[in-house]
Amino acid sequence: MFDALKNFDNFSGRAARKEYWFFPLTFFIYYIISNAIISNASAIITDIQLEFVSIPFFMIHVFFFIAWLSVSIRRLHDTDRSGWWLLLIFIPIIGMLILLCWLIKKGTHGKNRFGDDPKGDIPEFKGNSVIER
Repeated sequence: MFDALKNFDNFSGRAARKEYWFFPLTFFIYYIISNAIISNASAIITDIQLEFVSIPFFMIHVFFFIAWLSVSIRRLHDTDRSGWWLLLIFIPIIGMLILLCWLIKKGTHGKNRFGDDPKGDIPEFKGNSVIER
């Protein structure tokens, strides 16, 4: 869950599905808590004081956006696609559905052009025998 936050400035390499999907969950929880704090604070303090409360939350949102961008690009790298495919998000519905399918899909086994497998070199089992990747 915190791998995406630790690697927020790393736009190269690969991210496993677990690392990618825990990140939106983390952001969602943060978003609910921060909105509750700001909405409650706005009822108590003046507008000038609210600006001082809102600025740190805005900076944290920017941090989360950069981290999301980073983990999304690395997730696309895991499926052997360039990070530029993330621009599909600007095509309503169809682009988002294509991206969703790619982000859900298993990453490529072993090393690809973007780096080593984020899961490591785990042998694949078929029946009673081990298949080396």
